[in-house]
Amino acid sequence: MKNSIRGPWVVMGDFNNVLAMNERIGPEVTDSEVREFQECVDFCGLCDIPPQGAFFTWTNKHEIGDLKFSRIDRILVNDSWLLESPNTITMYHPKGVFDHFPCTMNLTSDVGQRKRCFKYFNMWGKDPEFLTTVQDI
Repeated sequence: MKNSIRGPWVVMGDFNNVLAMNERIGPEVTDSEVREFQECVDFCGLCDIPPQGAFFTWTNKHEIGDLKFSRIDRILVNDSWLLESPNTITMYHPKGVFDHFPCTMNLTSDVGQRKRCFKYFNMWGKDPEFLTTVQDI
């Protein structure tokens, strides 16, 4: 069951977890930690705004050999947000004195059209009129 909160909304912050297996350099990412976070994001009807600038958003700032990077800070939005602000861009800047990389969110409309998250629900394929509707559109 999906969350039914209406209206555009955005969630941003330090989630202390990665959303994909390739979002950490250092300790191995486990399938269960990624799966649980992905299920939570899906349940809430959210989609990750892809980053521009730095990919990793956190570092332990240790010496080479013990240096770790992760993408644990992110901006998640729902479909309503994407419809109202399709050009939203997140920019992660080079790290400063803190262990998290600073992030800015740009909402200007003069940026090229962004791709929207594609969502498909298996129940649609069970509707006898589904293929006809897709062909018509």
